[in-house]
This record gives sequence, C-alpha cells and structure tokens, in this order.
Amino acid sequence: MKYPIRWFLGASCILSVGVGTAIALRMMYWPCGRWETESGCVASVRLQTQALGFEEDTVQVNFRSFDLSTGADTVLVGLGGVRQDSSGQNRYYAVLALFDARNGTLIREIRAIKGNVRAVWQDGDDTGARTVEIALSPDGQLAASYGMGEGENRLLVQQTSDGQIVKEFPRGDPDDENLVNNCISQLDFTADSRSLQCGSVLYDLDNRNYTSLSDSNGNYKFPRAADFHGGRYALAPDGTRFDRDGIVQPSGAQFPLESDLKVLDDVGNLAFSPNSQLVLEVRSNRYSARGFRRLIPSPFRRLSGIAVWNREAELQHLFFANQRYDEVAWSRDSEFFALLSQNLTLQTFRAPSLKEE
Repeated sequence: MKYPIRWFLGASCILSVGVGTAIALRMMYWPCGRWETESGCVASVRLQTQALGFEEDTVQVNFRSFDLSTGADTVLVGLGGVRQDSSGQNRYYAVLALFDARNGTLIREIRAIKGNVRAVWQDGDDTGARTVEIALSPDGQLAASYGMGEGENRLLVQQTSDGQIVKEFPRGDPDDENLVNNCISQLDFTADSRSLQCGSVLYDLDNRNYTSLSDSNGNYKFPRAADFHGGRYALAPDGTRFDRDGIVQPSGAQFPLESDLKVLDDVGNLAFSPNSQLVLEVRSNRYSARGFRRLIPSPFRRLSGIAVWNREAELQHLFFANQRYDEVAWSRDSEFFALLSQNLTLQTFRAPSLKEE
C-alpha cells in the first residue's frame, strides 16, 4: 500500500466519529446501571402509547398529571393527543392511562375526555380537553382525576381494574376556569385509600361526608393527605415548607438552603415525599443552548438538575440529566420517585437513605 499511514489515520478518524455518534445517540435513552450508577436509577423506559390510537406527533403529557404507585411498579399518566372519534372526525382527547413503570407498556386506558376537532384546536391552540391533576391510591385500586372537556368538568374516582366510576364530584359549568383551581397541586388519597383530598377538602369515599382542611381564616390544618407541589415552593403533608431560600418546619425552625441548582434557569418542580421527610427539587434549562454550548451534543448537556433534600435542608443526593423533565412524582411509600419528560421518557429512582451526621 502506497500510503499506509494516511489510510490508517483516515480509517481511525472515521471509526472514531462513528463510534462517538453512536454513543451520543444511545445516551439519549441510556438504560439504568451503565453510566448513571450514582443516580439511583432503577428503570428507564419510554411510555408505549400506540394502543391509545393517537397520532404520534400530537401526544403530550398533561400538566400535573403524573403519579407513581406504591413500590413503583405502575404509573398513572394524563396524556393528550389527536385520534378519531366515533364519527370518524380527528379530535383532541385527554386520556388517563395506567402504564407498567418497568417496561413502559400500556396496562389500561381508564378515562377519555373529548375535546375540540383538529381544525378548532390547531387554529386557536385550545385543545378543549385536559386532565389537570391526578392521583393513584396507595393500594393501587383507585385512580382520581380532575378533567375538563366537552360537556364535563368534574373530579372522578375510578377503579384501575376496569375504569368503573366509584365516585363523581361535579364542579358546575365546564367553562368556569376558576372551578378547576380546587384540586390543582393538591389531590391525593389518604393512606388507607378510603378518603380523597381535593384542595382544602377531604372527601370520604364511603359516603357523602367531607371535612374542611382549613380553619375559619383560610389557614391549612395539618397533617394533610396531599402535599402542595409547585415551581416556587412546596408544602409537605405535615406542614413543612420548602422554597429556594430554605426550609421552615412546623415548629418554626428555619434552615437556609444553598442549592447547586441555581446555575440552571428557574423552571421546574418541587415535591415532598408522602412521609414529609424528603423533598425533591427538579430544575431545567428552558432555553436552547447558546454560543459554544451549541457545539456540545445534546446528550452531553446538563438540561436538568435533580436534588433531594431532607427536612434540615441537608443535601442527600444530587445528579444531572440530559433531558428536560416536566413532571415529577413520589411513590406513596416514599421509597421511589420518578421523572417524566414530554418525549414520554420515564425514569424511576430509588430515594436516598437519610444520611446520618
């Protein structure tokens, strides 16, 4: 061969580029246990929504519509997308569905809410149907969802085995947006699965009785069944408050917070574990990479930061991910938490054990 060194160098470069590209693409959905051993990841799957009949490019996760079962075996997800109705029209639907968290397969569609036909929602960007808060009971037998759509605006409790309605709580005129605020960020079952908290009201599922969870001045009573999870602050079931400045316990004790996630844009979710012992902080970079960062392949960018804190604002765990996670959820036994992105990637993690000083 006339130029063996040149041929060798050329072949090496091509091979390196090929291998590097393959690794970069594979890292977008890299399975747990490879390069993420420190994250505590126990499952990494993509939800398989084909059986729901949606057009693939229209599927999206509804806001605040994600919950994880005890033991992290299943996930309850509120999804939206376009599919045909009974008359053959392409229409937007909001769907409540149960998936296997270990492999992403669809177990069952539980609820479907009819929205606008394609021409209407594409023109005005109003889908006309959505789930705005959902919850899975600790025993896994019941699913609660607040949904709005064509002809309905109500909170339903259904059996996860067949979708049969156990309890219905209508909320009046479907066009009244204020009515939906009752449950947002505060919907959950009690530990015995026999009562359901919606906002500041606790409903008994065995009868029509209910209990107010706030006093005459509108202040919360604790403990509660649900935490309050938001982007700016979170409130644990026992009343512990977490925000970007620190943690305030029910006793009044304050613990300042030094978060390593301030390097990311202030977009994300905060959520307490059901036992009020840990709080999950997820921050994502909302903007596209600029400058030299555009040259970095997306699998290598830090698009999300995930931190777990204890009640004394002590960092228990910190890691970064290459995807933007929009939804977070804790299992009811507080042993696991899960993250869900808009591209339907679900990652489940084992909660860290509390560190002893």
